Amino acid sequence: MFNISFLEFIKSFWQIMKSLWYVWIIVVVIIGIKVFFRWLEKWLDNRRIKKWFEKHKKLEDWKTISGREFSKVTAIIYRNLGYKTKVTDKRGDREIDIKGFKDGKRIFIQCKNMEKVKPHDIRAFSDALRKLNLKEGEMGIFVTTGEFTKECEREAKEASAKMKLINGIELEKLAQR
Repeated sequence: MFNISFLEFIKSFWQIMKSLWYVWIIVVVIIGIKVFFRWLEKWLDNRRIKKWFEKHKKLEDWKTISGREFSKVTAIIYRNLGYKTKVTDKRGDREIDIKGFKDGKRIFIQCKNMEKVKPHDIRAFSDALRKLNLKEGEMGIFVTTGEFTKECEREAKEASAKMKLINGIELEKLAQR
């Protein structure tokens, strides 16, 4: 049917692409604009949360916001404690809402804006931490606006990965530092 070599095909393809250079410029510009607006949207959202947090450093205020916004507030609190923090992409967080880094050590934070944390939440977080192969001095921190049940505290102590539980009152104290 067609008796053309691969090299001839590539040359022909390149000639066609060179003649359509303006299409490539348009594609690159469109992609660049999308990336810029996505970055701008994140930047403005982070700025909005920071301004909101400056006026709302109380636990009762944090209970009124969404879980995603609570994660951002928690990231700000840990940033103020000297950590470099990054709120993870919610679609694939695998029970990790915030990744933190300080003094060469990593922390992984799970945030729950709820009154009572259930033991299965602690188990899921523990499983996620186990998969991360934590090194010496690295840990997971489970933060909530509410309280932990006794079963949650037991689950955290029995977890194979080092885990710290921080309830709403303790988090509010950390925010005041």
